Amino acid sequence: MASKKPHHAWRRFLLPLAAATVPAAIGLAFLLMIQFRSYGEDRIAFVNNNRVNIQVAVQVTAAALSGLQFYAVSSVLRFRTNARVFASDEGLAQGRVSGMTLDALKIRSAVVRGVLDFDLRWPVVCQILVWWLLLKSAAPLWAGTITPKLGGHQIPGVVAVPDYNEETRRNGWGTKCGPNDACSEEFQPWYSNDGSVNLLPWKLSAGALQTTVATASRKTRGTKTSRYPRLDNTGYWYNTRSYGVGASGGWGLVESTGGRGVIQSYSYIEKGYWANVECERNSTEGWWSLARFRRGSFTFTDSKAEMHVGWAWADLPNGQWEGSQVWSQDANLSTSVVIASSSGRGKYMYGFVAGDHYERLRDVQCTVIFKPTTFRVLVNDTNSSIRVETVPGSNEDMDPTHDLIDNAFRSVSYMSQTMTTLYTSVLGDAFNENIGMFTFQDEYGDMEDPKLDPDVPMNPTEKQVMRGIEEGLEVLLDYILATIAAGHLSTPQGHSRWVDATLNVSVVKFGEVGYIYTSAALGFLVLLAVLAEMARVVIGVWRNRVPRAGPSLDILDIKSAILGTAKGAAVEDASSSGVGAAVSSWSGQADDAKAGELVVTMEAEVGMLKLTDGMGHLQRKRMSQFSRLGYQSPVESQSEKTGFGYLSPIENQTEKTPFTKSEAETH
Repeated sequence: MASKKPHHAWRRFLLPLAAATVPAAIGLAFLLMIQFRSYGEDRIAFVNNNRVNIQVAVQVTAAALSGLQFYAVSSVLRFRTNARVFASDEGLAQGRVSGMTLDALKIRSAVVRGVLDFDLRWPVVCQILVWWLLLKSAAPLWAGTITPKLGGHQIPGVVAVPDYNEETRRNGWGTKCGPNDACSEEFQPWYSNDGSVNLLPWKLSAGALQTTVATASRKTRGTKTSRYPRLDNTGYWYNTRSYGVGASGGWGLVESTGGRGVIQSYSYIEKGYWANVECERNSTEGWWSLARFRRGSFTFTDSKAEMHVGWAWADLPNGQWEGSQVWSQDANLSTSVVIASSSGRGKYMYGFVAGDHYERLRDVQCTVIFKPTTFRVLVNDTNSSIRVETVPGSNEDMDPTHDLIDNAFRSVSYMSQTMTTLYTSVLGDAFNENIGMFTFQDEYGDMEDPKLDPDVPMNPTEKQVMRGIEEGLEVLLDYILATIAAGHLSTPQGHSRWVDATLNVSVVKFGEVGYIYTSAALGFLVLLAVLAEMARVVIGVWRNRVPRAGPSLDILDIKSAILGTAKGAAVEDASSSGVGAAVSSWSGQADDAKAGELVVTMEAEVGMLKLTDGMGHLQRKRMSQFSRLGYQSPVESQSEKTGFGYLSPIENQTEKTPFTKSEAETH
């Protein structure tokens, strides 16, 4: 009965092929999903709330994928090594390279096992170390590929901004309402859970505005930047000057027009005014007066308290200010501070009319320039911050009537009139506080922990006084414009319009692009290596270089190696080849170079290994090539000079030999 035909050697690659295909397919899938984004709020919440569990699952999956790749690569390397040490007369006669040194086998064994072998020479150890690092990097690469993470993606949207049109000007932002005007009922605040808004900040937000003046020059520790909180309950703050824009931030007045998702931040363009203040001290007498009325003193009978009423007046370079009533418990009106204002002759000017208690503020005149400017507003909903940047280019004036800036400009003077009490000027105290803060920042702001003597007061220079007043006025004007804008968005008297915005929304995506490309490339390379080895085996079987069933044993398996060596214990020509001497003189050290140069071959007999030295292996190869030329067929040990069962052409001169003995020696 005919023997059963053995399975083809390529079938041994079915499992390695499957192991290489899975990571390659996953790498291809993630390569195609580079642009994938998930906007679902439930998915975003899941990733955000299950970071630990996700990391555990990712690490396990990454280890499994790298393990599959390692199995595929080690299988290819095992089969390639076994095919390399396989020695057949047909293959040797065709010039096929076969056999492998023990050192080379030891290297491949360490590579296949994925361990470091420090018993070898250092150059070899370095090679194994490189492979070991590549092996260990596969799992982190896959982890960086398959990890779901929260990221950002830009989509188009719109945001509401104030619309300063003619209709709203007459009944809102353009209406003049001074301390003596009966218009308070028309400007009632509008309340919501996020706070109250109004169109009359000098009256309805006076306390909050006073605080902004006192802290205008304050810088944060470390970053040395200013933080200006919004005057509502939204919790948002400006990390730059507001310039009166960005009022919609925190109010939810933003919508998406090209997608969905949780909004992290957004940016848009808004027109406004850049208020620039320059101050100087005008010591010329007579440009202002603070006089007590002749009959403006009152004494209360039940106490010693006195009240003195007077009038503040100023003649500024661009026009006269009509004046304001003041009062104080001091006969000289020393606790009074009023800011005169004039917008005549195309200029905006302030003048500080101050009593003796506010000597730093006395005689100060300031010029204000409202420059029409286009701003880019960046609202970050993650940390509740608003950043305002100027945009170069065309700066069209959004209000040619100037009613908006007139309203904001007058509000500063109105505040000073209503915040001067019988005992102090609240706004004057705020400016003095900011002068001290600016002086501290100017002199000690760069120090981590400045040591100040509480008994030695700071004496600001004239320049520091002017800068403290200038920054206080600039921030105050910004807040007044921003308050009017916020009221314009929410109150019945106001009106808004939509402008284009760029929204950054939260999305769930997988991995980093660099890791995805690297992992996919690694997966394809491993798959190609398996396919290439399969093709090489098929071609080898077809050309009779490799047995149909493949090599008969796995030489990198320690059990197979020992059994194969025992089966082929008869060393070829040990006495002449030097193999016996190398084996007998082996000291047991793994880095023995002489023993490491011995060559192992796998014979055609099933499961047999033979050990030869390099010279003996080369001699056998030459004899096989001579035999292929037809000098002598294999016989059973007809000569004592050879251990291969062949007669060399020199010893076998027949009439079929085309060369003489001397000619054969030359070949």
